[in-house]
Amino acid sequence: MPWDAGCEWDPNAPEAVLAVSDRGRAVLAVNANSPDPDQDCVVFVWSHAWAAIMGPPNDEAIEGHRLYARGLSGLLWAGKVEQSEWIADLERRNRVHSGHDPARFARLTHFILPLKEDTVEVIAEEVTVLRRPGPTTSAAAAILEYDRHGAREGLAWLGYWSRIARARDEMDRLLAPYAAAQVVIEVAGHVPDLRAPAGRERLVSLLRDWDDHPAERQRINDQIREHLRSLREEDVPPLISG
Repeated sequence: MPWDAGCEWDPNAPEAVLAVSDRGRAVLAVNANSPDPDQDCVVFVWSHAWAAIMGPPNDEAIEGHRLYARGLSGLLWAGKVEQSEWIADLERRNRVHSGHDPARFARLTHFILPLKEDTVEVIAEEVTVLRRPGPTTSAAAAILEYDRHGAREGLAWLGYWSRIARARDEMDRLLAPYAAAQVVIEVAGHVPDLRAPAGRERLVSLLRDWDDHPAERQRINDQIREHLRSLREEDVPPLISG
């Protein structure tokens, strides 16, 4: 059955990335659809994921998929498989486990997304759809990296201060102001809670002006310097004390 993800993605770009961790997380990053005013990648983040695959058939051979006659034939974007044989098989194989609980498998959903070059299928309990800056490889990796540092709540700037401080301190020595601003924009783009304190939108606007107005670049460089040098470690204290 069709599943409304709340947005559409580029149906023709062969740049989808599926990343899976042993922490029960599966992440699929795809490019935004060209008419979408938000051109950040569309990122599907599955929690309590049991299995995930990306592989054939592509869009030209989709008729050969085992689920084609069960509703996949009319699926344009994303869907959920009812009475999934894959979930049933996972449950059967897990019965040898001493702590096997069939109720856990009743909470699982079989998601399917037919893409340009592959078909993606994920077995998981929940999914969240996010928007993250590209490319798709970076967008997917950023989610798993954020998971890997799950204790960031106990660190200033959620553990990202060192990258921001390095960009600020290396500005005009190893990095041009433009490049230093790009580092801060990338960090804040990966972590929504840092967008406001980092002033991400202002930096994006300054870089856009830098690109569009070559004659004003010296003045804009000075504004970038002022902005980055105003960032302080204490601006985002740890959310929890150590």
